[in-house]
Amino acid sequence: MGSLASRVRYRDRDKKGTENSVADHLSRLRIEGDVPIDDSLPEEQLMAAKIVDRGYLTKCRLEEERIARGEEVPWYADFVNYLV
Repeated sequence: MGSLASRVRYRDRDKKGTENSVADHLSRLRIEGDVPIDDSLPEEQLMAAKIVDRGYLTKCRLEEERIARGEEVPWYADFVNYLV
């Protein structure tokens, strides 16, 4: 049995530079000077820190309650506390 690559017909859609003027023009553009890239996302980073902190505190509270009561907590308690 032949491989999949031998059974699939490949149709080349790439055009020569003279026929594909947009791609040819963009590939030859020169960038004059440095372009500053601001890749800091302070709002997303703060939000992620808040979510992690809240989840950690919930987990700590649940463990403290388990120890204080000395009773077995149902398996779904972590999920319930996470959703709250």
